[in-house]
Formats: sequence, C-alpha cells, structure tokens
Amino acid sequence: RSILFCAWSGLSYDRYTIRRWISDNYRLIDRNLIAYIDLGNGIIGNSTLNLHGSPLLQRIAQRAADAVVSPLIHNHTCHHRQKPTTESHSHVHRRRRHGEHENHMEINKHEEQTECEPHKLFDEWMRASNNRIGSNKTSSIVQMIDIDSAAALFLLEHGIPSLLIEMTDEQALTKDTFYLKNSPPVFSHEIEPEVIVAYAQFVSEIIRQLVDEPLIPFDLTNYADSIDMQTIDYLAHYDRAYQALGSHLGDSNEMTKIISQLTKVMRQIQSNIDQIPKNNYFSFQIFNEKLIEFERLFINDDQLRRTNTADNTYKHVLIGPAFGLTNTAVPFPLLSNLLFGIPTDPQTQLCDASQLYWSRLKQHFRLITRTLNGFDGLLSNF
Repeated sequence: RSILFCAWSGLSYDRYTIRRWISDNYRLIDRNLIAYIDLGNGIIGNSTLNLHGSPLLQRIAQRAADAVVSPLIHNHTCHHRQKPTTESHSHVHRRRRHGEHENHMEINKHEEQTECEPHKLFDEWMRASNNRIGSNKTSSIVQMIDIDSAAALFLLEHGIPSLLIEMTDEQALTKDTFYLKNSPPVFSHEIEPEVIVAYAQFVSEIIRQLVDEPLIPFDLTNYADSIDMQTIDYLAHYDRAYQALGSHLGDSNEMTKIISQLTKVMRQIQSNIDQIPKNNYFSFQIFNEKLIEFERLFINDDQLRRTNTADNTYKHVLIGPAFGLTNTAVPFPLLSNLLFGIPTDPQTQLCDASQLYWSRLKQHFRLITRTLNGFDGLLSNF
C-alpha cells in the first residue's frame, strides 16, 4: 500500500506542476496508491481543525479523533465515559440440616465503575457539533472536498481517496469545519506545543490505520449516507429546473430509485465486511484490492463530461465544481451545472443535452451497482 503525502499547499505549486507530477508517476497512482493526505500549510493556528475529503475516510478520521487526547484545557482534567464493569462480592452459603441438603445461593452485587478519561478530539468535535444550529449541524467529521486544493485533483480526477487536514485560526461560517474552540478576536501567532502534539498524533493514527490494518477500514456506509443526502439536497435545490427538463430527464423518482439501489448494495457490502473473521488474512488481499478500486468506480472518462462543466478536468460523477463558486463542490456536477440558471422554457439544444447526460449518468450508476453486486457476491463466499 502506498500513501502520498503533501506537507505544503499543493496549489502553491500550481495545478500544472501537480498534474505533471501525476502524469510522470501515473503507474504508482494507478496501481498502489490507496490515499492522498494533504497537510496543507501545516499548523498555522491553535483552534480549528479542517477536514475535507472523501466520505470513505470518515471512519478512519473518527477513530483517530477518538484516540487522541484534546490539547484544550478544561475546568476539570477529565470527563466520564460510562464503562460498566461487574464484580462478584460475596457468596452466601446456607445449609438446611433438616433436609440434609445444601442450598447454595450466590448474590452478585454489581457496581458500576466509571473510568475517568481525558477529553479526546472526538469529544471536542461532538461538543462543537451539538452547539451548532439548523443546517450547520453535521454528523460527519470529514466534510465535502475543497475544490481549491490539491486533494481535489487526486479525488475528482483520479478517484484516489483524499483528505485535506489543516490546523488554523480561521473561523468558517459553514458546517465544513471541525471546531476545537472559539478563537479570540485577535489571534495569537504562537502555536501551543500541545496542539502540535495532538495534530501529529491525529495524522499518525490516520496513517497507522491505512497502513497497518489487515483490512483497509474504508467506510462504505458513510459513503452511502453521503450519497443519499446529496440526492435529497440536489432534488430540492434544482426542483424548478428539474421540472422544466422533466420530459427529458424523466421522473425524479427514477433517479431516487437508481441511487437507492446503489446505496443499498454499498451498505450490504459494509455489513458483510464487518462480519468477516478477523483472522481471515487470505481473503483480505482480495478485498483490499476491491476497496482500493471503489472510489475509482465513480470516475467517468466519457468525453461528454467535457461539455458544459465548470472544470472539464474533473471526472467524478458524484461531486465536482459548480458554476459561480470558487471552492465549492456540488452533487452530480454534470447535471447540476447543466441545470444552473436555466430559463423556465429551456432551449431545445439544452433539453437534448440534458437527456443525453442523464442517459449516460444512469448507465454509469447502474454499472457501478452491478460491479458492487459482484463484490458483494465475492464477500458472501467467505
């Protein structure tokens, strides 16, 4: 397994240089690369941990956050995580001479012991998430990929699970940030040593899971949840435009059904993976090869994608750049950019293009579903 690291902001060296490097090292990327970890500009602040990338990495990031002690100072040194344990304190032995038999009664007294544990990064994230309101609430540490990052090149152009990790003092206004604490009005440029330690441990734990786990712990369930949510948001946002092209795109229920079939098999695969015996090392290599291919299934090299898109270099059919937005990814970019700002009565050419796009997109989703069904069948044999 190979993991590519970038300890500087990739776009500081411009997209052309990055693509040139990718072209020169395509054999490595195509065969062995399981993840791209972009550390951005490193640590430039004390308060905010930004995580943007593939939903496949959600479980890995959550486990890492739950393994690292928070660098923040709290009013108390630790908090309580309920971990009940049982102890048997006494055995009561009673004899009844008249019946010339013994009746053994065992009374178990259970005491719940609570372990005092320090706050973890995951606890800080949960606390911050619970304080958010409305649409800012989120159930995922790893948020949508940032288009204006090198990670987007690897994820959206080559199907490499990618993650951008940055520690800053920037206060975002959206849900795309994993807050550790509220920053002061005037930021201190002195980086706290505890923050550096926690950051290094967090990144190291992500690497350890990707490299050392016998079975790569990608999270297909979270990926399926992300697709379902994107579909709901997409149909709600483009309702008027979708209805205007309804005769060409078909009923939105058809799209919902196709996506539902796809996410269903993804959840089934994850369920089967979770039931694989931990000592079945012989089959792990086969499964790992399939897991490495998973994100690549959503890459579409069809030339049709080059027409009417915000950036014709990206090939991911699920997420991509949007017209008028510099660093924002949108669901179903081919259709989203096609439907962007269309009039009530769209032109015939636009209708024909929409019909062709939607037809190809349906074919691609069905191909992914069939491929994943084959993987699920392989899992069922073990």
